[in-house]
Amino acid sequence: QKKKWIPAINRFNIVINSFDKTVYVEEALHRLVEIYYTIGLIDEAKKYANLLGYNYQSSKWYEMSYAVFEKKYKENQKLKNISSFKFFHFLILLISFLVFLTLIISNNLGLTISESLNFFLSLF
Repeated sequence: QKKKWIPAINRFNIVINSFDKTVYVEEALHRLVEIYYTIGLIDEAKKYANLLGYNYQSSKWYEMSYAVFEKKYKENQKLKNISSFKFFHFLILLISFLVFLTLIISNNLGLTISESLNFFLSLF
């Protein structure tokens, strides 16, 4: 895919506006749903999905548009969960490293454990 979204949107709008009595309108509406969803304009994608559902509810293109939202939603949730886990894991490793570093520095300075803890907390 070349990802030339604007020209594609313009072409599908021509199909919708100039060839509105043809069978290609359903596909054009679906393709607009896909494009707008892909580029992150979810409300715009929903608008075209609703238009497709209102006019062509029993079509395969409506089913495919509905599937875009279901599939993408699940994928996005999975990615968010993975990203959150990775961030949390990174945070734990960072704190562990800082505690380790603090203990080494405080040991070299001859500090007690409570003084080391105060030193560590003062970093934040």
